[in-house]
Amino acid sequence: MTILIILAYLLALNFSIGQSFIANKQVLILLSLTVIETAVFSLILAYKTKKQTTNKIQNIIVSLVLLLITFTYNSLSLYYSQYGELPTKAMLKQSGNLKAVVPAVMALVQKRHLIISLLMLLTIFMIFILAKKSETNNKVNRKLMPISLFASVLALVFVFINFNNLHQAKASSHGPDNLSSIDFTDTENKTLADKRQKKIKELLNKTKHTNAYTGLGKNRNLIVIQVESLQNTFLNKTYMDQEITPFLNSLSHSPDSFYFNDYMNLTGTGNTLDAEFVSLNSMYGNLEGPSFQKYKNNELYGLIGMAKNKGYRTSYMHGYTGEFYHRDQISKAVGFDEIYLGENYKQDDLIGMGLADESFFKQNLEIIKKLNDRDQPFFSFMVTLSNHIPYDLPQEKRQIKLSPEDKKSVFGGTLNTHRYTDKALKDFIEGLKEAGIYEDSVIVIYGDHYAMNINTEDQRNAMTKFLGREYNYDDMFNVPLIINIPGSKKGFVCEDIGSQLDILPTLVNIMGWNDETALLFGRDLLEKYEDENILYPQTHMLKGSYIKKDELFIRSRTADIKESTLIDRKSRQVLDNTKALKKIPQAEFEIDFCKYLLDNNLLGKIRQEHIDKEIK
Repeated sequence: MTILIILAYLLALNFSIGQSFIANKQVLILLSLTVIETAVFSLILAYKTKKQTTNKIQNIIVSLVLLLITFTYNSLSLYYSQYGELPTKAMLKQSGNLKAVVPAVMALVQKRHLIISLLMLLTIFMIFILAKKSETNNKVNRKLMPISLFASVLALVFVFINFNNLHQAKASSHGPDNLSSIDFTDTENKTLADKRQKKIKELLNKTKHTNAYTGLGKNRNLIVIQVESLQNTFLNKTYMDQEITPFLNSLSHSPDSFYFNDYMNLTGTGNTLDAEFVSLNSMYGNLEGPSFQKYKNNELYGLIGMAKNKGYRTSYMHGYTGEFYHRDQISKAVGFDEIYLGENYKQDDLIGMGLADESFFKQNLEIIKKLNDRDQPFFSFMVTLSNHIPYDLPQEKRQIKLSPEDKKSVFGGTLNTHRYTDKALKDFIEGLKEAGIYEDSVIVIYGDHYAMNINTEDQRNAMTKFLGREYNYDDMFNVPLIINIPGSKKGFVCEDIGSQLDILPTLVNIMGWNDETALLFGRDLLEKYEDENILYPQTHMLKGSYIKKDELFIRSRTADIKESTLIDRKSRQVLDNTKALKKIPQAEFEIDFCKYLLDNNLLGKIRQEHIDKEIK
């Protein structure tokens, strides 16, 4: 009877796993996991004796195992809902950061997690009730042992064979990872080597062009603001006749602003930290952990290095403690001259995780005034904090009136934190104007990643209702990019698709740094190209997926890639995916080649060899 109760619970648990993990569609795999788990409990219970004390200990052990399984499931489910992937070993090492984001984690908890936890407690209660009412038959219980062992072996074999269905699809290996020269060895596939060489030439020439926007920001200060969870689906929108982001709406349509409204985040599993890495270096993020952590000691050459090479004083500003994700170490390692972290700010107004955006920008304004007093242009990179899940803004700071159903929802909280940060940005820009710094600067504002998660049911439903159609990945990935160049009068709304890979080459052109040599995976969004831009996400959607101006291709998480989905982004209709499937190898190559270059620290070597050839 005890085993039947445990089996019933495990079936309920694994059914819930099937609902939680999009990757886990194989019912037989779920049943196999249940068999394994049940076998574990059978083996434990098989050792019951007539000694009451011993049996109590065994029941406690069974209960602890149930607790562990339930905790593990809930943890993986919450992680998956946030990142669209199961955690890697490297990400598990970041678990020490969890204490700082407990409110954010709690905001992800769904009804199924609570129900499963309650069922687990009920199962434990029933185990102890049955233990009191029944007498143990030691011989009968021990007959379970060979059956349990046999079932476990079969289930393990089946799960092992089908393990690829439970995880991110892995790209095939493209040769050894210990190569240290761009003259790839003869042991590699020659076709791949030629493809890599061709790609390198393409990457090295991303800055070598001019157009009508070249040098608009020449010799100006550069202020780049990465805004936490700023999602483009809230810009230029209203909620119950209330503008959500009135300042950004105005700035995005200013004649001095370039507003890219089909701009996507392309982070790896590092989220905010990866948004910094991708945007500053025009390189893909990593799935093995935060990219800036993994590659902080690499010879990178992106916006930081270029600004320093042009005589700019560089500064990094973030209102949270430098210990979080080791930002104190990273910002120093990647070359920022001045570093301002939570420890350097007065923590006089706290919202959510830390320093409120109003105070953050107010204190930054004073820092920038001092930077401006020097006879040297400056590049300041700021990372905001307040618009962060669980979007719990103090009542007195809320400006959006919500309907009763949205008052306690994550969606409702997001509306108010977007409005709050919008106001903080407005005050900061006004402060720059009053200080006489605004006219001599280029101001860049973009979102780091989504605010509303498609993998969290209540958030997905709220956004579907808000948009008036099904909320999809291209909506979730869509963050705004605004480049404001005071007095330029050349701004416009850019409808072409772009991503965080593209901000660096776009800024290189605007700043007039076209003589720079670097490997950039992005492109200047203000340049006209014969081919169309195509973006390759690798989180939430599997590697091999892509987003184009008119298409959203979602690679299947099952072994059969023919189950992949191609959607027309205008009509939102499902299309025949035959041609889209042929683009999977290119998507894999693009991401894998970037990882290959970074893993082997080849960027500096390739760049220097190219410069030397140009000199000769």
